[in-house]
Amino acid sequence: VKDFPDQKDISGYAVEPTKYMSKIGIIKGDDSGRFMPKANPSVSQAASYGMATREAAILMSIRTYEAIK
Repeated sequence: VKDFPDQKDISGYAVEPTKYMSKIGIIKGDDSGRFMPKANPSVSQAASYGMATREAAILMSIRTYEAIK
């Protein structure tokens, strides 16, 4: 898997697992392939993350199940 545009912001221990999960389709970056692990959202952006985080967890669970079944 090629390097992500913001790979320098991903903790060293998480780079290979992130690449693996991206390769098998469990996680995806934004349209530019960035994961933005150190994003600093505005208050209004952060207010909507609660629901987005739950949705992301469900989506990752489904993708993991599909990848290993």
